[in-house]
Amino acid sequence: MIQLAKKPDTKVNVDQEDVALLQSLAAIHFTFGRIERAINLLYLALWILPRDPETMRLMAIFCYRDGRFKYAASFVRAYELTGAPLPHDMTIIKQRCI
Repeated sequence: MIQLAKKPDTKVNVDQEDVALLQSLAAIHFTFGRIERAINLLYLALWILPRDPETMRLMAIFCYRDGRFKYAASFVRAYELTGAPLPHDMTIIKQRCI
């Protein structure tokens, strides 16, 4: 009789893995200048995990680089609501957009 291997116990949630994959793909698209596609991937990541601070930070950076200053400011405000301290790049975006 063949015995199937048990799935290893993992502490990471499947949603977090999906979001990390989408963030990586967005970073690749951003590197090659496809900012619109990167932003769309991050919107999908925010749909999966709405309060993820790292995704909101990336959205603020990408929107700022694309010239969407109102969106960048709204993601900075949403990041502040998570209670996490603002990284240096987010404080620069906050000073320039808000």
